[in-house]
Amino acid sequence: MAHVHSNEGRLGWVLALTASYTIAEIVGGLWSNSLALLADAGHMIGDNIAILIALFAARAAHRPPNPNRTFGYRRAEILAALFNGSLLLVIAVVVVIEAFQRFLNPVDVAWRPMAWVGLGGLLVNAIAVWLLHGPHSNLNMRGAYLHVLGDL
Repeated sequence: MAHVHSNEGRLGWVLALTASYTIAEIVGGLWSNSLALLADAGHMIGDNIAILIALFAARAAHRPPNPNRTFGYRRAEILAALFNGSLLLVIAVVVVIEAFQRFLNPVDVAWRPMAWVGLGGLLVNAIAVWLLHGPHSNLNMRGAYLHVLGDL
Protein backbone atom coordinates (compact mmCIF):
# COMPACT_ATOMS: atom_id res chain seq x y z
CA MET A 1 0.00 0.00 0.00
CA ALA A 2 1.25 3.50 -0.78
CA HIS A 3 2.57 5.78 1.93
CA VAL A 4 -0.23 7.14 4.16
CA HIS A 5 0.64 10.77 3.35
CA SER A 6 0.19 10.37 -0.41
CA ASN A 7 -3.26 10.75 -1.95
CA GLU A 8 -3.21 7.12 -3.04
CA GLY A 9 -2.10 5.98 0.42
CA ARG A 10 -4.81 7.90 2.21
CA LEU A 11 -7.47 6.63 -0.19
CA GLY A 12 -6.14 3.08 0.17
CA TRP A 13 -6.36 3.19 3.97
CA VAL A 14 -9.87 4.64 3.84
CA LEU A 15 -10.96 1.94 1.38
CA ALA A 16 -9.54 -0.85 3.56
CA LEU A 17 -11.22 0.61 6.64
CA THR A 18 -14.65 1.15 5.07
CA ALA A 19 -14.67 -2.16 3.18
CA SER A 20 -13.91 -4.02 6.41
CA TYR A 21 -16.65 -2.21 8.28
CA THR A 22 -19.17 -2.88 5.50
CA ILE A 23 -18.94 -6.56 6.46
CA ALA A 24 -19.42 -5.68 10.15
CA GLU A 25 -22.57 -3.69 9.29
CA ILE A 26 -24.01 -6.58 7.27
CA VAL A 27 -23.41 -9.00 10.17
CA GLY A 28 -24.73 -6.47 12.72
CA GLY A 29 -27.78 -5.70 10.59
CA LEU A 30 -28.69 -9.37 10.25
CA TRP A 31 -28.05 -10.01 13.95
CA SER A 32 -30.14 -7.07 15.16
CA ASN A 33 -32.80 -7.23 12.44
CA SER A 34 -31.92 -3.64 11.61
CA LEU A 35 -32.87 -2.53 8.14
CA ALA A 36 -31.06 0.73 8.91
CA LEU A 37 -27.74 -1.09 9.33
CA LEU A 38 -28.35 -3.21 6.24
CA ALA A 39 -29.26 -0.10 4.25
CA ASP A 40 -26.13 1.63 5.52
CA ALA A 41 -24.08 -1.41 4.52
CA GLY A 42 -25.53 -1.03 1.03
CA HIS A 43 -24.67 2.65 1.18
CA MET A 44 -21.13 1.76 2.26
CA ILE A 45 -20.78 -0.53 -0.75
CA GLY A 46 -21.49 2.57 -2.85
CA ASP A 47 -18.94 4.49 -0.77
CA ASN A 48 -16.35 1.79 -1.33
CA ILE A 49 -16.96 1.96 -5.08
CA ALA A 50 -16.62 5.75 -5.01
CA ILE A 51 -13.37 5.57 -3.03
CA LEU A 52 -12.05 2.85 -5.34
CA ILE A 53 -12.80 5.06 -8.36
CA ALA A 54 -11.07 7.99 -6.66
CA LEU A 55 -8.06 5.76 -5.96
CA PHE A 56 -7.86 4.57 -9.58
CA ALA A 57 -8.22 8.16 -10.79
CA ALA A 58 -5.44 9.33 -8.48
CA ARG A 59 -3.18 6.60 -9.83
CA ALA A 60 -4.17 7.24 -13.46
CA ALA A 61 -3.43 10.94 -13.08
CA HIS A 62 0.27 10.10 -12.70
CA ARG A 63 0.45 8.46 -16.11
CA PRO A 64 2.40 10.58 -18.57
CA PRO A 65 0.87 12.18 -21.66
CA ASN A 66 1.03 10.28 -24.93
CA PRO A 67 0.16 11.16 -28.54
CA ASN A 68 -3.52 10.26 -28.01
CA ARG A 69 -3.82 11.97 -24.62
CA THR A 70 -1.69 15.08 -24.80
CA PHE A 71 -2.86 16.26 -21.37
CA GLY A 72 -2.18 12.87 -19.83
CA TYR A 73 -4.78 11.35 -17.55
CA ARG A 74 -5.34 14.24 -15.15
CA ARG A 75 -8.98 14.48 -16.26
CA ALA A 76 -9.60 11.10 -14.64
CA GLU A 77 -9.58 12.83 -11.26
CA ILE A 78 -12.14 15.40 -12.42
CA LEU A 79 -14.41 12.64 -13.75
CA ALA A 80 -14.04 10.72 -10.48
CA ALA A 81 -15.01 13.86 -8.55
CA LEU A 82 -18.06 14.29 -10.80
CA PHE A 83 -19.04 10.68 -10.18
CA ASN A 84 -18.63 11.07 -6.40
CA GLY A 85 -20.75 14.24 -6.36
CA SER A 86 -23.46 12.58 -8.45
CA LEU A 87 -23.42 9.52 -6.21
CA LEU A 88 -23.91 11.76 -3.16
CA LEU A 89 -27.04 13.24 -4.73
CA VAL A 90 -28.45 9.80 -5.56
CA ILE A 91 -27.70 8.53 -2.04
CA ALA A 92 -29.43 11.56 -0.51
CA VAL A 93 -32.58 10.89 -2.54
CA VAL A 94 -32.57 7.18 -1.64
CA VAL A 95 -32.13 7.98 2.07
CA VAL A 96 -35.07 10.40 2.03
CA ILE A 97 -37.29 7.84 0.27
CA GLU A 98 -36.25 5.06 2.68
CA ALA A 99 -36.80 7.29 5.71
CA PHE A 100 -40.31 8.12 4.51
CA GLN A 101 -41.13 4.43 3.99
CA ARG A 102 -39.78 3.52 7.44
CA PHE A 103 -41.86 6.31 8.97
CA LEU A 104 -44.99 4.77 7.43
CA ASN A 105 -44.06 1.16 8.29
CA PRO A 106 -41.85 0.96 11.42
CA VAL A 107 -40.32 -2.37 12.50
CA ASP A 108 -38.88 -3.62 15.79
CA VAL A 109 -35.11 -3.90 16.01
CA ALA A 110 -32.63 -5.06 18.65
CA TRP A 111 -31.44 -1.57 19.45
CA ARG A 112 -28.41 -2.38 21.62
CA PRO A 113 -26.40 -4.30 19.00
CA MET A 114 -27.59 -1.84 16.36
CA ALA A 115 -26.35 1.08 18.49
CA TRP A 116 -22.92 -0.53 19.04
CA VAL A 117 -22.48 -1.26 15.35
CA GLY A 118 -23.67 2.27 14.55
CA LEU A 119 -21.17 3.71 17.03
CA GLY A 120 -18.43 1.67 15.39
CA GLY A 121 -19.48 3.07 12.02
CA LEU A 122 -19.28 6.58 13.42
CA LEU A 123 -15.74 5.87 14.61
CA VAL A 124 -14.74 4.41 11.23
CA ASN A 125 -16.10 7.48 9.42
CA ALA A 126 -14.32 9.82 11.86
CA ILE A 127 -11.02 8.04 11.15
CA ALA A 128 -11.68 8.22 7.40
CA VAL A 129 -12.39 11.97 7.64
CA TRP A 130 -9.18 12.41 9.63
CA LEU A 131 -7.21 10.49 6.98
CA LEU A 132 -8.61 12.59 4.14
CA HIS A 133 -8.69 16.02 5.83
CA GLY A 134 -6.36 18.86 5.06
CA PRO A 135 -5.56 20.88 1.97
CA HIS A 136 -6.63 18.97 -1.11
CA SER A 137 -4.34 19.07 -4.10
CA ASN A 138 -7.15 18.28 -6.52
CA LEU A 139 -10.89 17.98 -6.98
CA ASN A 140 -10.77 14.18 -6.73
CA MET A 141 -9.41 14.23 -3.18
CA ARG A 142 -11.83 16.98 -2.18
CA GLY A 143 -14.73 14.91 -3.57
CA ALA A 144 -13.61 11.81 -1.66
CA TYR A 145 -13.23 13.88 1.52
CA LEU A 146 -16.68 15.44 1.16
CA HIS A 147 -18.19 12.02 0.48
CA VAL A 148 -16.73 10.59 3.71
CA LEU A 149 -17.56 13.77 5.64
CA GLY A 150 -21.20 13.45 4.49
CA ASP A 151 -21.25 9.89 5.81
CA LEU A 152 -19.91 11.02 9.17
